[in-house]
Parts: sequence; C-alpha cells; structure tokens
Amino acid sequence: MLDTDTRLSRARVQLCLKQPYLASALMRFPLVEASSVVEAIATDGYHFFWNREYVESVTDQQLRGALAHVLMHILTQSVGRCQGRRMDLWAQATDYAINPLLAAFGFQLPHDYQSDPRFLNLTSEEVYDVLLAEAQTKEKESHGSNPPSHGSD
Repeated sequence: MLDTDTRLSRARVQLCLKQPYLASALMRFPLVEASSVVEAIATDGYHFFWNREYVESVTDQQLRGALAHVLMHILTQSVGRCQGRRMDLWAQATDYAINPLLAAFGFQLPHDYQSDPRFLNLTSEEVYDVLLAEAQTKEKESHGSNPPSHGSD
C-alpha cells in the first residue's frame, strides 16, 4: 500500500495525464499538508491544502475528483466572485455549479460532495439566488413560529 504523500502526488500526476487541459494549472499549486486546519482538500488560490485522514479515507478516483474540484474553484475564480454574498451559501452554490461539470467529464467525486439536480446547468450566481431565497424563507418561518415575548400583562 502506498503512503499518503505518494498517493496524493500520484493522483495529481494521473489527473494531469487523464485531463491534460488541467495539467498546467494543477501543477502550479504546491501540495501542503494542513491536517490541523482543513477537513478535506482546500485552496487559498495559491496552494492545495490537504488533510491526511481525509486523503486516506477516499479512493484514488475520488482523490483525483477532489483535486479537480478544488482546482475548478481556482479556475472559476469562486472566491473573487463572492462579492459580499453570504460565504456559507456562496460556497454551497459554487459546489453545486462545479460538481455536475466534473461528473459530466467523468470524475468520481467523494460521496459527501454537494449534488442537486435542481441546479444542473445553472451558474453559481443563479444557484446562490435560489439558496438565499430558501434561507430567507426558512429564517422568516422560524421567526414566525416563535413570536417575540413582550413580557407578562
């Protein structure tokens, strides 16, 4: 069995060979173990940060899919396009927009990656608008069911 560092490097090279259009972008970013900081694989736009336990928990195919997923966040400039939106919803929206593209290209994503057929062929911005409307509706409903107390009469 290969050690984790070797598996990660091998997954990156295999991804370059199988998807050469991603190769130059993928090889620009150093792989940095950051198990105490990230839960899976993440980026700051300059590095790929990875969690050892996570890498050990996924198959080689899922690992290539996870690397491609993070790379797509960089290539689509997800962080720069957030522009004052709620970060939690924006992160979900970009995942919902990116993951179907990767699946269509034949990537196998880890099982915990966001997927919802409602968002097929929508941009991150369009998905965000739907998620924001749903969140606002939920917030209104939760406030409506618990009216504020005005004290006793």
